[in-house]
Amino acid sequence: LLLAVTLDRVWQWRREVGLVVLALITVGYSWVTVNRNQIWHSSETFYAAMVHDAPNAITGHLNLAILHYQRGEMDQAQEYVDAAKAIHADHPRLLNLQARMALQRGDPASAEPLLLRSMQVRPQLPDAHKLYALALALQGRYPESLAKTQVHLRLHPEDEQLRYLMAVNLYKLGRRQEAEVYLDWNPTLSPQEAWAALEAFGKP
Repeated sequence: LLLAVTLDRVWQWRREVGLVVLALITVGYSWVTVNRNQIWHSSETFYAAMVHDAPNAITGHLNLAILHYQRGEMDQAQEYVDAAKAIHADHPRLLNLQARMALQRGDPASAEPLLLRSMQVRPQLPDAHKLYALALALQGRYPESLAKTQVHLRLHPEDEQLRYLMAVNLYKLGRRQEAEVYLDWNPTLSPQEAWAALEAFGKP
């Protein structure tokens, strides 16, 4: 607005000078726009720009941690997790990510307190509840996992992850006939493959 007012006054005073000022403004803004647009090339460059521009905000660090985790780059993911923890250790998405990483390492016991804290901070997020039920099942605590899963399946009856956990828990508790109802958690699997997946659950 200040530049517009300045340009207007310069233009009224002397049009030639106004054209020079207008050209300078156009070149300046064009350079800023082109330079700034580089960050939109990929999610990684965008999140890296967020970290650069706001290093004390958790969002950029957390998004980069999630991105590297999804790529299977655990060392890089851990670096950004550590940076995010230094800013806001109780952020629910950060707690959930740390729990996922613990589950991937085969350490569900370490995931459990993280998920309990996440549910305490923001109980309405479904991911923490599903991950918690999974962590219980991976520890062989099938009755607890089943009870947790049943509560949320009532709210989200078509959720494939919850249907999978129902099948796992019922199968591991010897309730095969009831587990059969939930074999549709993955439509690409044949019944034989689904039963094999349930049998293999929790095994190294």
